[in-house]
Amino acid sequence: MQYRRPMMLIVTALATTAACHDLLSVKTPDVVRPEDLTTAAGLAALRAGAYGDFAKAYGGDASASDAQETQILATGMLGDEYKNTDTDPERIAYDARRADPKGVGGHLSNFYAVLQRARRSAEETADTYAKAAPTNVDQVTSEMLSLAGFIYTFLGEDYCNGVPISSVSAEGVIQYGAPQTTQQLFQTAVTRFDAAITSAQKAGNASLEQLARVGKGRALVNLAQYAQAAAAVATVPTSFRYTLAYSTNTPRQQNAVYYAVNLLQRWSFANKKGGNGIDYQDAFTAGDPRTPFVVNPNNTGFDKTAGTQYFQLLYTSLAAPIPLATGAEARLIEAEAALAAGNTASFTSIHNQLRATLNKPQVGPIDADTMSAAARVSFHFRERALWMYSSGHRLGDMRRLVRQYGRPTEQVFPTGVYYRSLYPTFGTDVNFPVSFAETNNPSFTGCLDRNP
Repeated sequence: MQYRRPMMLIVTALATTAACHDLLSVKTPDVVRPEDLTTAAGLAALRAGAYGDFAKAYGGDASASDAQETQILATGMLGDEYKNTDTDPERIAYDARRADPKGVGGHLSNFYAVLQRARRSAEETADTYAKAAPTNVDQVTSEMLSLAGFIYTFLGEDYCNGVPISSVSAEGVIQYGAPQTTQQLFQTAVTRFDAAITSAQKAGNASLEQLARVGKGRALVNLAQYAQAAAAVATVPTSFRYTLAYSTNTPRQQNAVYYAVNLLQRWSFANKKGGNGIDYQDAFTAGDPRTPFVVNPNNTGFDKTAGTQYFQLLYTSLAAPIPLATGAEARLIEAEAALAAGNTASFTSIHNQLRATLNKPQVGPIDADTMSAAARVSFHFRERALWMYSSGHRLGDMRRLVRQYGRPTEQVFPTGVYYRSLYPTFGTDVNFPVSFAETNNPSFTGCLDRNP
């Protein structure tokens, strides 16, 4: 089962509807009044803009010479999915786990801003639809609340403890929010997903309910509430996929993962990064289809000195869709609940059923009874890394291995000698610091801590 929502630009949508409905024919045509957005055309434009904001925050956008940092690209490089082949010092720093909290501007500042913008856009759209109450209010509200829930989850997975959540009044005045702990962000995500489930049920939309259930399961796993997470996803079919669509219409709508890795060659597909990383390339070479890659025919990346450039093959065009939530993730959540409960038989069965869907003899059945407790944890997180490669999950999982499973940080994150001349070794970052621009918020004085 697949649910895909095309991405559009709010500016384009407003301009198009204005031509037909005179939506922007007001005394100040560069300002869209709140009452204009409650018309059918205005609501549709608002909804399209929120989709676009989220898709940009997740899969990125492109420009003539660069790609915007995104959930997938940024977390993939701080984690172990991608390595840097760029020349930009800020990117090299965070690839080396050495982002400067006092100098976080440029790329990382933009990444933080687009996440917060997508959160605000989704929540405001849900609120506007609820007030206007059009016939599709429950369907749109459900999807918007789910998208907001995912952004709260990303903020909790990606950033240090203490992320401010601010809002903007109807008059356009910023209402600064206090820093939220990592736990609070995940709890807020669960609240958004619960509301999304209720709205989806009212709308009779099973796909949107499943989207919210996978999101809720993800947030609950981050809270170490494994049994509750498994219950949340129990009704999600393994065949379920919710994907975001991208296109070549504008740079904002392009799949920036493909653009950054395969065209610009500023990111490169990693393998055993820093000694502790997952063997993504080795797995594919051995016949596992989940992490496809190929060597750049020209061999080197953007900077020509960082070694061989490897292209990812999950997304093979600027218009390739990207999954946000899948039935495979639902099953992995159930497997982790079985792991936590000591139910080795169920843990084995779930993984083997998933692996069987690949129909590859190289990815055959396993017997978890022959594994130690630590080996089962390692196996499970490797499976999660392979199943959900380059979809914005891995950094959160690496942090959970430390926070929830007691793994030493330097046995999880890339460590040892760094492969770029700017730094001799990897640093100690396990998350991103909040953007320096947030210091405009009088309630924010810096991260509460940088712990996993």
